[in-house]
Amino acid sequence: MKPWYLLLLSLSLYCTTKGQALVHVYDDFLDGNFAENPTWQGDTTAFVILPENGGILRSNVDSATTCYISTPCTTLDSTEWNLTASFEYSTSSVNYSVFYVAMDDSSPQTSKHAYYIRMGNTQDNISLYYRENGKSTCLIQGREGLLEAAHSKVHVRLTHNNGTWTLYTQKLH
Repeated sequence: MKPWYLLLLSLSLYCTTKGQALVHVYDDFLDGNFAENPTWQGDTTAFVILPENGGILRSNVDSATTCYISTPCTTLDSTEWNLTASFEYSTSSVNYSVFYVAMDDSSPQTSKHAYYIRMGNTQDNISLYYRENGKSTCLIQGREGLLEAAHSKVHVRLTHNNGTWTLYTQKLH
């Protein structure tokens, strides 16, 4: 079985199984590194970790550049992803962030099958997509207006159990 990969774009995450203490992947970035616990690969120089601010992972590039880090994950079913995202800009159809929760390759450019959360769009929402061979399909359309402010902070929880995806979002102040 080919492993799935988690992809992180300036967000923190943890991944648990069936609400138990057993953790497949956990990283709050408080250790300040990408090299261990877990090992991240990809564009590690494009990110900076701010452990003094609670383990915030932040893009280290000034321009609109695609950059990523990923780490292997052993399962997709009975899994939960949690992340908090802060936006210092207004999202739009061309200004948004993507968080891949599972891919069949370690890079989004070479992955043929992937599930991802898109944060921002014309509707300023957070939605779940599935991409197969370059074609994306929206699986869960998020509520409109969630990211309409220029400074937005949200908590996202995504679960996958027995083939069913559930997406929860909460605006933070």
